[in-house]
Amino acid sequence: MAVQVFLSRRAFLALVWLAAGGGLLAACGSSASSPASAASSGSPAKPAASASPAPASPSGQAADPSLKVVYPAVTGAQMPLWLAEELQFFDQQHVKVTSQFMESNISTKALIAKEVDVLLQAAASLITADLNGGADLVYVASAYNHAQFSLIVPASIKTVGDLKGKIWGTDKPGTTTDYFTQLLLRLVGLKPSDVELRDLGAAAILVPDLISGQIQAAPVSPPAAFDLEARGFHSLRDTYDQPYQNVGVVVSKARMPELTPALLRFLPAYRQGMQAYAQQPDVAKRVLKQYGKIADQATLDRSYDFYVKETSFQLDMQPTLQGIQYMLDFLSTAVPAAKTAKPEQFVDTRLLAQVPKS
Repeated sequence: MAVQVFLSRRAFLALVWLAAGGGLLAACGSSASSPASAASSGSPAKPAASASPAPASPSGQAADPSLKVVYPAVTGAQMPLWLAEELQFFDQQHVKVTSQFMESNISTKALIAKEVDVLLQAAASLITADLNGGADLVYVASAYNHAQFSLIVPASIKTVGDLKGKIWGTDKPGTTTDYFTQLLLRLVGLKPSDVELRDLGAAAILVPDLISGQIQAAPVSPPAAFDLEARGFHSLRDTYDQPYQNVGVVVSKARMPELTPALLRFLPAYRQGMQAYAQQPDVAKRVLKQYGKIADQATLDRSYDFYVKETSFQLDMQPTLQGIQYMLDFLSTAVPAAKTAKPEQFVDTRLLAQVPKS
């Protein structure tokens, strides 16, 4: 299924203006993502869909409901969406889903502006939007409740002590990359003052800067982390054992009544995408290779295995309250309201109770 760009030109430009102006969510962040525009040539291409026709709606019923879905990060954690599209699970559930990559600095704004219906992302932007701007966004489901970043360094840095005084690439305060920078510093026993933190951006900037030697450390997630290791870099510490609310289904709570018919069809198909990842490895690897632009077979195999053997998708689709609490703790210095906020206020699982268990 081809990427469908569903924002009008006027709406897209308006969102870019909001992003440039600092607007509502100056401190928002998401999973490591490309800073390129969704309309740029760097946007990931969708795998070609099967030629078989989509099933027709049951006779006598209204047209299939539809959803506009965006994701601000190209990582393996988005595989449930891509596989559900590739294997036509949304068509089988009679819901029309159009999806696209949208850079992290405007995707949350697009959701608030009702230009899109669903955002598949980690918790930082949602919490900041709710507490700073009263956006009332909630997780209605989760696909992935694991941290997936590693502290990637060149071969010349063999120990944590070798990192002192070196340039560590990160992103703006309050972003996901910043969160994992602070977490990894703590996990390896360093203080921010022990290194030179450089606010550069997300993975699309940090990875090339590591390769060129402009920085000597950065938090990176698969498949980019595994590709870097194939180039001779290595991980000093990973975060795989840390609770974290990663990619989940985020919607506006105020819009849940109107979106419920579509979401009740979207969620079972989305879970089928999770199941297909382990059940259909050949298809999953083909899709992961295309989206992740993975050329090396060993990197592709390791990236695939990561979401089967080291971490796994959340088949019950329950968000992690502990992971959200960790993010609240992290944001509390920049967002005072996070100190008293409760994880439960960012979650609404009423729809999950209506979704069949298998």
